[in-house]
Amino acid sequence: MCKPFFTRQAISNDDLSLSVSELGDFLIRLCLLKIHTCHVFIRWCLYATFFIVHLIMKVQEVKYLSDYTINIKFDDGIAGNVQLNDLVEKGIFKVLQDKNQFAKVYTNGNSIAWSNELEIDATTIYAELT
Repeated sequence: MCKPFFTRQAISNDDLSLSVSELGDFLIRLCLLKIHTCHVFIRWCLYATFFIVHLIMKVQEVKYLSDYTINIKFDDGIAGNVQLNDLVEKGIFKVLQDKNQFAKVYTNGNSIAWSNELEIDATTIYAELT
């Protein structure tokens, strides 16, 4: 049985201001600390990390530039150009070899998409830019 790791305390808003990387580091250390105590806690850590990253990190804007290159801007200020030449050579993304189709890129906040069936998770792009 897992023992509680935290006790109830009053927490101010200042205590909650962490960057995404600080929060990720905290969750990883917390998971490693609890790994020998409870395997269920590891699953909780993975879900919590996924949820927090998606909660905090949102795509603000995505624009087609040229030749399978997009410009992407996240709401935390991270921005840059990403070449997706390799993506259009694989599987269902081959339809994006038509540059007119590729130019129809848009965002729903959590992903970069071209249609309801064609999208990539924004965390992949975020990891490339940071």
